Parts: sequence; structure tokens; C-alpha cells
Amino acid sequence: MSVPGWGFYMTLLAQSRRGLAVVAVGVLAAAGLAAASRAPAAVGLLPSPVPTVSDFQFLAASQTPPTEANCFSVNRRCFTPTSMQNSYNLGPLYAAGHSGQGMTIAIVDSFGNPNMASDLQVFNNQMGLPHMCGEPGASCASGTPTFQHVYWNGTTMVKAPPSKSNSVGIQTRNIWALEVALDVEWAHAIAPGANILNVTTNPAETLGVQGFPAMMNAEQYIVDHHLATVISQSFASPRSRTRPSSGRRPTRW
Repeated sequence: MSVPGWGFYMTLLAQSRRGLAVVAVGVLAAAGLAAASRAPAAVGLLPSPVPTVSDFQFLAASQTPPTEANCFSVNRRCFTPTSMQNSYNLGPLYAAGHSGQGMTIAIVDSFGNPNMASDLQVFNNQMGLPHMCGEPGASCASGTPTFQHVYWNGTTMVKAPPSKSNSVGIQTRNIWALEVALDVEWAHAIAPGANILNVTTNPAETLGVQGFPAMMNAEQYIVDHHLATVISQSFASPRSRTRPSSGRRPTRW
């Protein structure tokens, strides 16, 4: 799908009391099912992910956002930049001229999304948001916010697992592309005047095993070189992996 970020997050909607955050978790869980299906039979003994695929309603294979009526027809709630901005009462900030101008948001993710610039263009077209320098064909006039993707420790190439490794597919880059699209597009939706620096690492973040240290190193690089005003990260890791006894730096809140 040419627009993984927008396509999955805006047309596949999870029914949940927890709202937008659970939509993201649900989509990632569903995306992981394809990889998990290739796992050994023992994996079948694990609990089924929630929400399951049956919890989703397919609305359309289109780049056009669904309307509120479309979503309500299947007992779902759609979220647009306008609805999220209203939820946080951002109107007065925007009216006062504060939409992130002069700020840079650094977003740290595994692998990145090779189509992120074009995905961002589609998202902005459909949602009526200002375009960013770095999108295909976008203006880079003075004052235009910029989007930049930086490979912090190499390229995003993902090597195939060794034969008979029984991998469950956690290194799959297209699953991480969904996370990157969500992070970048909605950061821009909330702060449309801010620059976005997407900093990506080579290993997958897998509950603090190998990817967590790389993310922390990337974060430290951003801080040491004063590359951003705000750092945004989205991952899961057990607290035991952030204790000094584990050989990893304590989490910076």
C-alpha cells in the first residue's frame, strides 16, 4: 500500500473505550499477525492479541478520509487533526500564533519509513494541513517547516533471519513503517508549524533487548548536538531493562 501510515490508521478503526492510542496499538497488533503466522506451532499456545482482526471494520481502500457518517455507520469513531486539536483546546494557541514555529520535534524510531515523505504529502493533502519542505514537490520558502529523515547508525536495510531461526518477524520493517507514519503525521497535525527530524536506528526495539540502547544513544546524540527542541519516542520496554544493574542507562523522563 503506497500510503501505509494514513491508509491503515484512518480506514481501519478499532472499537475501544481508550480512543486513538488503542487504535495505534490495535493496528500494530494486526499488522504483526502476518509475521506471527510464520512462527512455529508453539507460538499458537500464546494468548491471542487484543484487539483481534475481528475487532476492525474495513471502510474503503481509498486515500480519501472516511466521513463521520461512514465511521458511525459501523459504530466507530474517526479522528481528524481538527478533532484532536479541539480535544486539546489548541485553538487559542494557534490564534495567538503558536503552532510550533521555530521548534524542531525529533522523533526516534526503528528503521524508519522509506515512503514517509510521500505519505506525509498524502496525509496533508487529505487533511488540509500545511505542507512541509521535504515532501515531493513541496515549497521550501523561508518559514516553511521542514521534514528530514536521518539514519543515525547506518541504513535501514533489514537482513533476513538465518534459516531455521524460528523468527516471529519482529525485524519486519513495514510494521515499523506504520509506527513512523503515525508519529510523524500526528506530530505535524498538532504542531503544524514545527520542523520534524525523524531519527531512525538499525535494530528493532524489542522490549529493551537490542534496540533500546540504540534508541537511547540516538537520543543522546540529538541532545549533545542540540538538534531538536522536543524529543518524541514511542516504544515499550520493561522497567527492569532501564535499571543500572541491567547495563543500561536509566530512562530519562
